Amino acid sequence: MTSRDFLNHFRRKALFCPKCHSPMRRAERGGRAFAECVRAPECPGARGLPVEYVEDRQEWRREYGDILSRLGEIHQKFALVNEYQPLNDPTPQRVLDMGCAYGHYLRILRILNPKMECFAADLSRDACESIEREGLVQKAFWQDIGAPIPLEDGGLDWMYCFDVIEHVPLEESLCALFQEARRLLKPGGRFFLFFPNFNQQTKLALLFLGGSEGNIGGDHCNMLTAGDAMRLASPLLAVEHVRFVNPILNQRRAIPLLHGLFSPHLRLAYNVFMVLRKNPATPPGS
Repeated sequence: MTSRDFLNHFRRKALFCPKCHSPMRRAERGGRAFAECVRAPECPGARGLPVEYVEDRQEWRREYGDILSRLGEIHQKFALVNEYQPLNDPTPQRVLDMGCAYGHYLRILRILNPKMECFAADLSRDACESIEREGLVQKAFWQDIGAPIPLEDGGLDWMYCFDVIEHVPLEESLCALFQEARRLLKPGGRFFLFFPNFNQQTKLALLFLGGSEGNIGGDHCNMLTAGDAMRLASPLLAVEHVRFVNPILNQRRAIPLLHGLFSPHLRLAYNVFMVLRKNPATPPGS
């Protein structure tokens, strides 16, 4: 068995549909390889369409609504953002949370800067209605990530999208996201991305660490690398910085000593943190 056969065999074993738990298969749609259920198109967990599978997952609210279990990763991501965009800056700021879930990041932003004007968008209608009832945002938009955001051109100081783009199977939707970021941001405004690092080195290391099933399978239907994200974003936004970082979250089955092998300098890390910026000379909305 060649190394490629071995990895393909492992990938088939690691991918399971979040709907029916059937194996996922590799498919080509929208110009990019992604995973879909072997029962597609009958299974509602099939990839390739913006199906609202999150609405039917009983554990989804508990998973993304429990802020206490996520304080470590929230702190880590906002510490990275704060290096480029001071979060407690008293200057009025308008911010968009793309893929807001139940607002665990928005709650912290409200504490850090109560004067911040926040907006959000998510595929889950229940999540959008929930954070609006709690007053976490001025407005939450229930829509797919590739749909236009109903906000004015050049009206946002910055925006962020954490652990979302790996759930988007269609490359066209990601291109539309970067196009919207270019339209919505003020000149010089930043767009912060955080997503799993799916390069070959990391996937192979995860295989031996035993943390692969939760990282490469299930909802992670788009195995992006930093190069993939840069390729899609760079025609529209300047790539200001790329960092390879490891998460606060613990891989329970991993051998702690082996975590030292995950060196950001070797691009062998669980996650990618990317800072994109709108050209300061670009007119608003263009």
